[in-house]
Amino acid sequence: MNQGLTLFNFTVIVIVGRAAEKRAQRKLDAYCSQDGASSIKLAVESDKSLGGNAYDVRVVGMNNIGSLQLNDQEYLAAEFSVTVYA
Repeated sequence: MNQGLTLFNFTVIVIVGRAAEKRAQRKLDAYCSQDGASSIKLAVESDKSLGGNAYDVRVVGMNNIGSLQLNDQEYLAAEFSVTVYA
């Protein structure tokens, strides 16, 4: 029985380092870039079929860029919204 297209929405959180570290900001900038070796968007969308398991995948947004509190430590992070059509 054909059930049609299924839509999945994921949140990918990238934590790069302690918020006070200057290199953490440089790392986050590289991950948030549209292209380049560290680009989250490019990495996720480089295989649109996710190894043959989906019809399409897209990074549809970048949210909540800034500090994230974990175990009494402050880290620099960004959230990416990813949509998968399978």
